[in-house]
Amino acid sequence: MTSADTHDRPRSPLFLAMLDEVREICVALPEVNEIETFHSPTWQAGKKSFAELVPYEDGAVLSFKADPAESAALLENDRFYVPKYTGHKGWLSLRLDRAQGIDAPITSADGVDWGEVEELIEGSYRIQALKRMLAALDRDAG
Repeated sequence: MTSADTHDRPRSPLFLAMLDEVREICVALPEVNEIETFHSPTWQAGKKSFAELVPYEDGAVLSFKADPAESAALLENDRFYVPKYTGHKGWLSLRLDRAQGIDAPITSADGVDWGEVEELIEGSYRIQALKRMLAALDRDAG
């Protein structure tokens, strides 16, 4: 299988619905670019990545730069884990196909706590963004 075959592989309807939601959260932040890294949509604040959505089974995993003060508490929940290649740089991943307190996978994007996801994404953005971007974010929120 070539990399083009991997890239062109169809994505599940659940992944695409989750992608729509994550994209809406990310592009609402100041000066965000969406690129593709390792065949996954990735959002950057300037040149620094702050979120990546990776297809996983029928759903998706959201990877994000975590606040070090919150990482241990997040990792107590089995939906979160330290990703193999970026974990040593402070990144965590969240299985979006698992609802809080439910062992069975969810079957629609409606089962995701999008408020929680938005908080994680904004926190990651705040870690990676430049001061002028943060000023614009705070100004927009005020």
